[in-house]
Amino acid sequence: MKLLLYARGGGMGHLNRAYSLAMALRSYGIEPLVLTTSTLVPTCLYEQLTLLRWPVLSDGLSQTASREHIRAMIQAFAPDLIVVDTFDNGPENELQDLPFPKLILQREGETPCSPQHLLVNPMGLGYILNTPVAALASPEQAHAFWCKDPQGGPLVLVAHNGDALETRAFFEAVLHHFSASAYQVRLASLLPCLKPEWRSIWCSPYPLAIWYRAVDLLIGGGGYNLVAEAQAYGLRGYFHAFERPVDRQWERLQPEISFYAGITSDAFLETVRALLSKPAPRPLPLSVCQGAEAVAKVIAEYLT
Repeated sequence: MKLLLYARGGGMGHLNRAYSLAMALRSYGIEPLVLTTSTLVPTCLYEQLTLLRWPVLSDGLSQTASREHIRAMIQAFAPDLIVVDTFDNGPENELQDLPFPKLILQREGETPCSPQHLLVNPMGLGYILNTPVAALASPEQAHAFWCKDPQGGPLVLVAHNGDALETRAFFEAVLHHFSASAYQVRLASLLPCLKPEWRSIWCSPYPLAIWYRAVDLLIGGGGYNLVAEAQAYGLRGYFHAFERPVDRQWERLQPEISFYAGITSDAFLETVRALLSKPAPRPLPLSVCQGAEAVAKVIAEYLT
C-alpha cells in the first residue's frame, strides 16, 4: 500500500506535521513518501524519511507547467491514499480531480469540515507534535545545550523559520527590546546564521522542542506548531502574528499573550516581566497532545 504525505506550503509547519506522522506510522510498518516545498528541510530528515522536496516553482517552468508536473508525478506514483496538510486540493488546486482517495489535516475549527477532514487540535484528534512529551531532554541536559548560566537571568528563546529577510527583521526587533536587559537570549532558526555577531547565540536544532525544558520564555510567530508546543509542554509564550495568505495567526493568538510590530521596548519588557513573574502554565493533558498517533491510527486502518 502506497501512502503520499502531501506537505506543500511555505515555512516548516506542513513538513513538521508530515514528519510527525511518518514517525508515528512506523509502528504500523508504513513508510510514506513525503512531498514538501519547504526551503528549510533539515539534513537529518533526508536520512529519516523518504522525502521529495519539490521547488515552489521549477526552474524555467510557469506555475501551470509546475502544477502539471506535480500531477504527472502523483499519477505515476499512484498512491492508495494521499494525506494532504491544510490545503484540500493543494495550494494551486493541483490535486483537483486526481483519482486517488484523500484525507485532509484540518488545523483550525471545532468540528471537521467533512468526513475526509481530520481535525488536529484539542477539539479534534489532538495537536500533531514533532516531539512526544516523553522525548523532551531533562532540564539538566537542556541547560547544558543552551549553555545557560545558572547565575544569569531567565533564558528567553526567540524562534522563527520565515524567509531570511523576515526572520532577520524579527530577530533584530526582539534583540533591540532586550538590548539593555539581563536576560539570556538565544535565537533558533533552520536558516544559516544571518549576522556574524549572532553566532554565539544562534542554534539550528531539529526538532527544537527537545530542548525546551530549560526555556523560561518562548517568543515567536503565531503559527500552529510553536503555539501548540507552548501549550502542550507548558511553556510561557509571547507571540507575534505574521501576515500569511491563508494562516490567520491573529485569530490563533486571541487567547494568547501577543505583541505587534510597533510595540515600544518599555511595553514589550513590561509584558515579559509579567509573564516571568507567574508560574509557567500547566502542560496540556497527553490526550490532546497525541494527534500524530491518532491520525496514524486512522491512516493505518484505512490502508489495511
